[in-house]
Amino acid sequence: MRSAVPEAAAPVQRARASAPASGVAAVQRAAELNGLNGGGTTGAFGQAVAGAEPEGVGTVAIVPVVLSQSLNFMDVAQKCEEGLAGGTAPADRFALVIGVNIRIRNQQEAASAQALLNQKTAAFLGSWGANRFRGAVIGFTWANYATDAQETNQRTIPYGEIRDRIMRSPETTAMIAGLRGAGRQHVYLATSDSDTASFDTEAGPLFPAAAERLESGELDVFSGGYTWPVGSRTGDNDILIWHASQVDLAVRKAMAQVEPNPVYYPEPSTFVKVHEDYDDLEPGVTFGSGAEEGQHLMDSLFQKRFGGVAGDFDPRFASPRPRSGPRPSTARPGRTRSRGWTPGSWIRRRPAGTSWSVPSSEPCRLSRRATTRPYVVVAGAAVPS
Repeated sequence: MRSAVPEAAAPVQRARASAPASGVAAVQRAAELNGLNGGGTTGAFGQAVAGAEPEGVGTVAIVPVVLSQSLNFMDVAQKCEEGLAGGTAPADRFALVIGVNIRIRNQQEAASAQALLNQKTAAFLGSWGANRFRGAVIGFTWANYATDAQETNQRTIPYGEIRDRIMRSPETTAMIAGLRGAGRQHVYLATSDSDTASFDTEAGPLFPAAAERLESGELDVFSGGYTWPVGSRTGDNDILIWHASQVDLAVRKAMAQVEPNPVYYPEPSTFVKVHEDYDDLEPGVTFGSGAEEGQHLMDSLFQKRFGGVAGDFDPRFASPRPRSGPRPSTARPGRTRSRGWTPGSWIRRRPAGTSWSVPSSEPCRLSRRATTRPYVVVAGAAVPS
């Protein structure tokens, strides 16, 4: 039997499964993912205390990055290390899997990608050190040969498939097993992006703060969303949008305490529990195809997790990250996203026949337009009331 949530925590509401939202993607993707040779693992796991019962939370961060000349795996790993208390990563509570990906169009590009991955990985494995937390690098290419997918943009990048590749990799499964072997009772996957400015949150360094919040193991999914770095809140418009995003985050927190299903848990900042009966997430749990990975993840989790899904959202755990620009999972330098993007602005689609009202000052994921008027979401579409 799962233990109760600590009194200090918000009441947990366990949602029932709902059917995924209907609709056809704007582009029928034909993405192909193929592994690159090489990669590697470094660092260490802590040792469980002999005879001690498993306790506490272990976190496996899965981070997609784009293979490029400027990529430095040390930057990614050290940023995660700073997200642990005191800048010291307890090896028995945290592990990292970096998923390196690049779009290729021919064999020459594939060969160049392989050579560059080998170079970058060797530098990381030689620098990280065996006394730091366990980290793994995996590499793969992707291709999209659809006739209307020649440009690399929001419609054509296989975001979901990229995250699935990392989540389902043998390296991620090994990290989960390693943390359990180091004495952790509950293990969570933490989705992240390489452009996160820092893991310094209002609640404290993200990973130990979240581990404390998740200590009971009662929550299946948890997020604080993301916000802007302080240095980017300079112009009047920036400050107004930042305040609007805080309202949006507060709305999501309130919604999650009543019904976690409609909340959109953002891809770059969400913790998902690995059920104790499985070596990784249940078969069929997926980030889906293309964009809106968070929605696909939650839809499939509601379907596959026996007993429902307990979720919570707390903006005190929001991580700073840039407001706009290309998504770091696959976008090439110079490519920008095809839609406007602001933190804390998305709410999941509801299946046809359901409705609710949501106050928002930011673009809604469904209508993608800004307004200060309330939204009424009906049959999966959002319109100002």
